[in-house]
Amino acid sequence: MKPLLVFALITLLSSVATAQLINLPKILQPETYLQSEAESGGLKVFKLVPREMFKDPDGSYSDSDNPIGIRGGGAFYSFTTGSHSYNKIPQIMLESDKFASETRRQFGRAFRGRASAGRS
Repeated sequence: MKPLLVFALITLLSSVATAQLINLPKILQPETYLQSEAESGGLKVFKLVPREMFKDPDGSYSDSDNPIGIRGGGAFYSFTTGSHSYNKIPQIMLESDKFASETRRQFGRAFRGRASAGRS
């Protein structure tokens, strides 16, 4: 019974991640040539926008409330789920041209271990 449950869970998670790729807003879709190059090397590519570009309404916890339909406005990414939504356990965030890699509960706090994104 356990192998069947594991298979069902993997299938469900895969469909959730795939669903976002299909419905991803154009601003978050990587360029076709980059995606092809990454896939030829067995890699995945994703795109982030700065957190301040598409802000969530105050007090909102729903993807549908954000202007692009993804909570966090495309500034977050989860390597585990393949989702840009803040609701899907992100591991990386882009804010004010800085990357942050923290646990979900720490994104709202002061960042440690900042890395520059582009500009010095």
